[in-house]
Amino acid sequence: MSVSKVIALPLAVLFVNVVNAKTLNLTQENTVHTAVELNNQSSIVKKEKIIHINPEILTTNLLALDKLKIQLFDGIQVIVNKKHVVDNGASTSFQPSEISGTQVSSLWMGAVDSEPNSKVILAISPESVSGKIEVMGRTFFIRYLEGQQLIREMKQGTTNVAKMLDETREQAVFKLVNQERAARNLHKYNYDSKLAKSSRLHSEDMAQNNYFSHTSRDGRSPFERMKAQGYQHGYAAENIAAGSSNAEGTMEQWMNSSGHRASILSKNYCDIGVGYAYNSNNRYRHLWTQNFGKLRGTNTCQSKPDPDPTPNPDPTPNPDPGNNKFKPVKNKLNVCLGTTSNSSANGARINASRCSNSKSQQWELDSKGLLHPANAPDKCLQMPQWWKGTNRAVIGQCNAQQLNQRWQLVDGRIQNLAYRMVYLKHFTKYGDWVGIWTKDDSKGQQWQFK
Repeated sequence: MSVSKVIALPLAVLFVNVVNAKTLNLTQENTVHTAVELNNQSSIVKKEKIIHINPEILTTNLLALDKLKIQLFDGIQVIVNKKHVVDNGASTSFQPSEISGTQVSSLWMGAVDSEPNSKVILAISPESVSGKIEVMGRTFFIRYLEGQQLIREMKQGTTNVAKMLDETREQAVFKLVNQERAARNLHKYNYDSKLAKSSRLHSEDMAQNNYFSHTSRDGRSPFERMKAQGYQHGYAAENIAAGSSNAEGTMEQWMNSSGHRASILSKNYCDIGVGYAYNSNNRYRHLWTQNFGKLRGTNTCQSKPDPDPTPNPDPTPNPDPGNNKFKPVKNKLNVCLGTTSNSSANGARINASRCSNSKSQQWELDSKGLLHPANAPDKCLQMPQWWKGTNRAVIGQCNAQQLNQRWQLVDGRIQNLAYRMVYLKHFTKYGDWVGIWTKDDSKGQQWQFK
């Protein structure tokens, strides 16, 4: 059994213009072109080579690294411009009896200006580099495995999980883990609902109570939490992470850490569960947990069909009482939820104002959890895009597959189904507006369908 953790501090996401900015080569000159191709028999890997990372990359101040030159296959070289850097904390991996290593990673993210759909995510530590490069319709991965740095090109059509929605973070991590395993010709992990619940509950507990540890506040270990959900493991492990807002960035951090990588690529486990939670009041904001296991008495892992693409602990939201008819939604400040200036356009802001008979203040919460305004019944209340720096709710096109568009009424509060830590709230500071917030006792967070 093993556990490992990684921390990424969100407050250190820096958008900077550094005076002493510089450009470096990711690899030593010409090593990609001259490297011998490895014999990787994976059905999803097109080509793989050993490379030599430029040692200056491992020790440089990434905030001052303005551009990266990256050599790829077939003589391709791209210059990547920095978009932002996430400065990360310590990552430890340990067995019950000994600490086996400590590693510090940072995320460097950028794009190629001449390629509008390009994306580069690199996890860089003093020991190694892991990363993903999407450019010119091709996908490459940098990996550190068995003491060697590799560059790997994926076959087209095998990395579509990169096009992931925010509300499927847990499922995205699951798919990315199995993509890593497939690239190494390892058996696929099965998604286990019991491990998913133990993972999610631990992420939510850490998010709600502002701590980061494999040990719960009540003293339970990961293995006790798994058993509490009915998963009787023979082998088990846990990875946790904090700070990174998306599945791809978190996976690159885990893949650049020996302890996390060992669990992701282990032959000892059959099952996995993933849990994600968000709390704006938590110092890390984003909390992640992976639980791995092999049931007691299991000799050989048997592959099972993948679960629903949007696993949801509450698949059927609590409906609006009253047969889902359009009705005012009023809070304890005696104002009603509405769309700004009766607008029915995509992106129209949600506000709270004195109640009236206007259709812009009539709402229907349907059986899927979509909340429609009567003046634009084909539109739905959207989750504020807090990851882009805004906390104002708007209306937009309805999509029941996006869990962050779905809501439910819980104890007089309107809870988001993707981020069950947050609720719809009417704010009165800087005007009357509506966004999301973690659970509190304010009257602006307590709603009733009239």
